[in-house]
Amino acid sequence: MAGLWELTSPTLMQAARFQVVRRACDRVGVGIDHVEIAEARVVLDQVVGEADLAAKPLAAANAAVVLPGDPLVALWQQVTVLREWRGDAHISVLVANEVGPCACMILQVGTGRFPLGAARATRGWTDDEWGATVSDLAARGWVDAGGVVTPSGREHRERIEEATDRLCAPLWAGVGASATARLQSLLAPIHQAMNAAGTYAAIS
Repeated sequence: MAGLWELTSPTLMQAARFQVVRRACDRVGVGIDHVEIAEARVVLDQVVGEADLAAKPLAAANAAVVLPGDPLVALWQQVTVLREWRGDAHISVLVANEVGPCACMILQVGTGRFPLGAARATRGWTDDEWGATVSDLAARGWVDAGGVVTPSGREHRERIEEATDRLCAPLWAGVGASATARLQSLLAPIHQAMNAAGTYAAIS
C-alpha cells in the first residue's frame, strides 16, 4: 500500500497485530493454560529453529519478529511462522502447476477450503478477473462454466495439497511423530474455541 509508512510504523503495526490476537483469544475463551503453552513451545521452538527459511520469504519475515512477552501470543506467533512456511511451500507447488493467485482462490472456494465471500472481499479480484480465470480453468477442465470444480479439478487440487504436504514433512522429522501428535492435541482447543464462537463463519 503506497504511503502506508507515512501513516504508521512497522513497530506500531506489529503491536496492533499482537493486540488483536490477544483480544480474539480472550473473546472466544481459548482453553490452553500456561503449562500447556510451555509444553507446546518446546516442540514449536525446535521446529522453527531448525526450519530452512531459504526461499520462504513470509516464514522468514515472521521468524524475524521479536516474540512478545504474552505467552499465548508468542505461541501464536511461532505457529504463524510454520503456517507461513507451509504457505511459501504451497506457492512453489502452485507455480510449478501453473496455477495463479486468482485460480488458486477459485479452487479453494470450489473445494470448500475458503468461503467465497471472504475470498472476494479480502483478495480484491474484480468481476472481470474472476470471470476470466474461471474461463481459463474451464478450458483446462478443472471447473465447469459456472465455476463449479469438476472431478478432474478436484483431483488436481488434491495432488497440489499432497505435494505441499510432502515438502512440509521434513519440518517435523526432527521432533518425531509422537511430539507432533502431542502438539496437535495441545493446539486443538484454540481451533475449537474459535470455531465454536463462530469466528470462521463470520467471514464466510
